[in-house]
Amino acid sequence: MRRTVLAVTLLTLGTAGWAALRSAAPDPNPPAPMIVQLYPKGPTDGLLWPHNNTRLLSVRLPNPEGKTKGATAVIRTIQEKVDKDAPPVIGSRRLAQKESKTAFELGRSVRLADDDPPLAQEVILCIQIIDLDELQKRRPNDPGRYKLRFGMQEKGSTMFEGGDKCWIEGHLAGTMPHLDAKWKDGELHVMNFFVKNGETFTVYDVVVRAPE
Repeated sequence: MRRTVLAVTLLTLGTAGWAALRSAAPDPNPPAPMIVQLYPKGPTDGLLWPHNNTRLLSVRLPNPEGKTKGATAVIRTIQEKVDKDAPPVIGSRRLAQKESKTAFELGRSVRLADDDPPLAQEVILCIQIIDLDELQKRRPNDPGRYKLRFGMQEKGSTMFEGGDKCWIEGHLAGTMPHLDAKWKDGELHVMNFFVKNGETFTVYDVVVRAPE
């Protein structure tokens, strides 16, 4: 009787231990990330001027089959009052549409006819924050120190945005991509950048919306 109980106990413990080891082992087929950073690639690439404020990101899209409008990229902002002498606090911020102070669309792709090629399953985003003071190219009538240059490439076709709404005044405090982001409610929060201008701290959130 004791031998039977002991054998059952050891078998139970062995099964539990094997299950624990299997759960702790890395997944041999982990899900592909939604965002892959193409540039900067190495830990020091982003320190090199003039590309120190440049991000090149590949974004996987939900299945676009049957959709007529491709992915849309937007920027949302929110402003907070801070001590002008305090150092900025940088952290991941995902801004919902209802809480953003301003928002503007950066670009999208559209199928204009039934015989157009299907929409892409990924897009490449290029986000550059150009410091005109560092370039010594700022003119007296420029409305900001920085100019945001945005590009979105889909299947070799590229669109750019860098109009009047892309001027930024203040001091760029930092950037932060969301490389672990997941699609939720048709949106993917790609990256933040942060600007401090006196007592005003502005959070920018770059968001990609799924094809429609």
